Amino acid sequence: MTGLIPSHLHIPFKYWRLFHSKKILSVLLTVTILLCASQIRAQGNRNNPARNRPRDRSTPQRQIPSTNGRPQSKVPTPSALPSQRLAAQGQVQKGTSQTSCKLQSSHVVGSTDIVEISVEGSGSVQNTGVLDVEEANIEMVAGFRYEERWTQYSTTPGATLQTVREYEQAGMKRKSGGTSVRPLLDASRKNITTQFDGKKLTLYSPAGPLKNDQYLLLSEMPGNSILLDYFLPNKTVKLGEEWRVPDTTLAAILGLDALQNNTVRCVLTAIIDDIAEVDIFLQGENDKDGNPLPSTIEGASAGASVSTDIQGKYQFDLKSKRITWLGLKIEENRSESLLGPGLNWSATIQIKIAPLDKPVHLTDTVTASLRVAPSPELMKLVYNASKGNWKFSHSREWQMVEDEEKTASLRMIANGEGVSLCNILSNGKIDRESMPSIDVFKDELKKGLEDRFGRFVDSAEYINEAQYLVYTVIIDGQYDEIPFRWIYHLLTDPEGNQTTLMFEISADKLDVPGATGEDIVQSFRMVVPTTDSTAFGIQATKKPATDHNNSEEPTTSEVETTETEKKN
Repeated sequence: MTGLIPSHLHIPFKYWRLFHSKKILSVLLTVTILLCASQIRAQGNRNNPARNRPRDRSTPQRQIPSTNGRPQSKVPTPSALPSQRLAAQGQVQKGTSQTSCKLQSSHVVGSTDIVEISVEGSGSVQNTGVLDVEEANIEMVAGFRYEERWTQYSTTPGATLQTVREYEQAGMKRKSGGTSVRPLLDASRKNITTQFDGKKLTLYSPAGPLKNDQYLLLSEMPGNSILLDYFLPNKTVKLGEEWRVPDTTLAAILGLDALQNNTVRCVLTAIIDDIAEVDIFLQGENDKDGNPLPSTIEGASAGASVSTDIQGKYQFDLKSKRITWLGLKIEENRSESLLGPGLNWSATIQIKIAPLDKPVHLTDTVTASLRVAPSPELMKLVYNASKGNWKFSHSREWQMVEDEEKTASLRMIANGEGVSLCNILSNGKIDRESMPSIDVFKDELKKGLEDRFGRFVDSAEYINEAQYLVYTVIIDGQYDEIPFRWIYHLLTDPEGNQTTLMFEISADKLDVPGATGEDIVQSFRMVVPTTDSTAFGIQATKKPATDHNNSEEPTTSEVETTETEKKN
């Protein structure tokens, strides 16, 4: 480095990351990743007759051998209905004459529930030989408890659903290799509005923008409670009768941007007293020639192809007309993507729902105060570097790729495609009074880009609202005959602390709103880490699950409130 900017910031993203950290080589993947993965997987299925068989109730995939004609899955068993009472498929518990029931929720505007969610997962980062990444095991445990009140409800397909929540507990403990992180929800953001418009799930806090890690904590958990009623057929069904889950709902439940094949089916398997039990399973179809197709769900998320197997069950209380318990076992294989390496992981999810006669916290007055429209400002995320000394806000299209002490990388993704890259580098501290001119800065950029340099588009020198001296230089050029635009911002605060922000945008993406990162630059601040004692969440420790005569029931998580140090 000759004084202002390190040479690796001149290198396009795919080479910059390999040069700089040798961790994850996230390249510009195209939308063909899903198609290619599907073709490869289909070829494998043609060579594997066992996998190519359609799923049916007697030969489910990824289940242990059946007992008494019924597959014994690893899905958790609810305490309200011990395993020894589960009826076989299509049978009625002895002493019960009911052979059909209506499965339609009694939810209306104003309905309020207490929701408890526990999640346990494990998996591994996959080294496929494409990316320069070390394999590592991942373990996670998460717990949530909140009061949820419906403010919009309809059973009409495509209608908007909306709830407001007040969280009592929300947090996760995730361990990857030798690193452990515990994202928690701040008490100042305990009230969350959740909305589903039939296609997209949206979460935001009426109190203000969420922190980046808080949003991921709440949004990336599969099985959001606002979506559970979509598992219901909204009609009277008989024992053994099957129905489908809507495509858009399944994609939202699994956190997918796109869904290629929906093989999820539900079947009414038991009616015991006032409880109806429904199994969730996968069933492959046949192609036009009658050949069986795979039952594994194929989808895409953030440029990655995702293969998912899911099995589960839920209980529907015939008195309250609500789903009161749901258990899911999800196994997922995720390819490399714009955001990181491939993953192979599984998770067990339990959701308990207790209807309330009247709200405890979400009274009419409180609920009215929380019914705030999701403005662009509320929809922004606040990023606090976990190691670096900076913070800024950004749109939800920007997602973190790397967060280190002196560097950070974000990728903007829209409609599953990479749009723009943001690299951030702390340059340390300099003497602001003797800082070189913007012309020297431009000369260094031109020299660093070498034959990639095309022309200077614009440049500016100014003092921003935070009294930072800012050099901005915009350059057009190309790499491998692909046109790019590079936008460099050199920020120096009054004390001489200096940070470089570089945005790399493919020329055909320049018209995408937010691609040039104006919101990041305008809100960027270099800060000294401080503590905030208002955060709360879970401290999860494993303990043996209550024995329900099911030795394969997974362990659960002990959830308790704790405080943690967080940056402002």
